[in-house]
Amino acid sequence: MLTNLIVNAINHSGDDEIELQLTANQLTLSNSIKVGQSTSGLGIGLKIVEGVAIGQGWEFSYQVQAEQFAASINFS
Repeated sequence: MLTNLIVNAINHSGDDEIELQLTANQLTLSNSIKVGQSTSGLGIGLKIVEGVAIGQGWEFSYQVQAEQFAASINFS
């Protein structure tokens, strides 16, 4: 699950930074989306991540705004 999120971030951010934030109750990953890069491929992996999270009793959410992607897993 984490591998999918991190690999997607690397593949879609180009040379930009990827930010990971971890607290006791939440993991958030965010990255920019390289301008002009296709976002094809975003979707099925996110559904798998969501399914794993739900199976563990966690909440998963993500959003894409302008040129920024963010995903969060709430463990509480």
